[in-house]
Amino acid sequence: MLPGGKSFAALILLGVGAWAMPGEAAETVDLKFASFPAGMNPGQLGIAFTQVVQKDTPYRLQVTTGKSGPQMMIEGLKHEWDIFFGTPEAAAAMRTRDLMFEKVVDAPELAKQNRAILSMSLGIYHWTVFESSGIKRFEDIKGKKVFLGAPASAALALTTDVIRAVTGYEPDKDYTRLRFDWASMVSAFADRQVVMASLPTNAPSPMVQQWAASERVRFLGIPKEKLEHPLIADFLKRPGRTVEVMPVGAYGDRQANTEPVYVLGSWVMLTTTPKLSEEAVYKMTKAFWENLDVIHATAAWMKAINKETALREINIPLHAGAYRYYKEAGFNPPDSLRPPEVN
Repeated sequence: MLPGGKSFAALILLGVGAWAMPGEAAETVDLKFASFPAGMNPGQLGIAFTQVVQKDTPYRLQVTTGKSGPQMMIEGLKHEWDIFFGTPEAAAAMRTRDLMFEKVVDAPELAKQNRAILSMSLGIYHWTVFESSGIKRFEDIKGKKVFLGAPASAALALTTDVIRAVTGYEPDKDYTRLRFDWASMVSAFADRQVVMASLPTNAPSPMVQQWAASERVRFLGIPKEKLEHPLIADFLKRPGRTVEVMPVGAYGDRQANTEPVYVLGSWVMLTTTPKLSEEAVYKMTKAFWENLDVIHATAAWMKAINKETALREINIPLHAGAYRYYKEAGFNPPDSLRPPEVN
């Protein structure tokens, strides 16, 4: 994995080069793609998306990582990125200047430009500790250093509220929240700079498997009775949020849990703006779905990406190019996702 903020375009462009569509000369078109680190599931999807797009279309995606989700969205909607990730919760918060967008004065106006390409499960929250830490429940983090999410991210706000609901603890009073970007968190946890790392990802996650290779890990969970706590109930009312279960054995014998635990799940969207042409997004969306076997071969968890989940939890209009493809391919997008650019 490359450090946060560094382009890993060289990795995914290796060997692609310039090419031509059958029977025609095609010049590549460079586009900027803000993605998550390669070790995170959206980052893996970003790499897979880039590979199939560059194989079957003239679009060359220059991928950069290291941005938090809200930062990606703000910059993307200001046209600093052609393609970027967002979440249903953040999209809703942007429209009302809520949560992480409270101080972004032009957030509602920017939100009008938000368009979706596809949706995927971001996964379940892995509240991860090493077994040697002795931590078995959230109460055990008192007085310790933890990572709950990148600064200003929805993950940071959520896990802080989960800890409040379960323990009553307040950050930087009962425990210390260390602030890293997602990429820096990987080594910080491995080096024991923090005792717990909060990571929303599908299981089994390559990043967590990497940690577990050195020492067994344990996943903290929410007691069943706490799922009705107002802070958690409020979270579950938000777009793209669900209750999930971390099963025993999700990471084989490298997982210390002997019983399943309740965790929370989230969804993420691959997004753009109307500034990117209908034809470009149509071709990229088509390349993605027509190479779904390639996508599925990238990682076991990607088999959860399919026709049934393609539009799930999306709460912004589709991009006109994506909408056109989904209509043609029989995905039957609901009228609520119809882009305003389409008559």
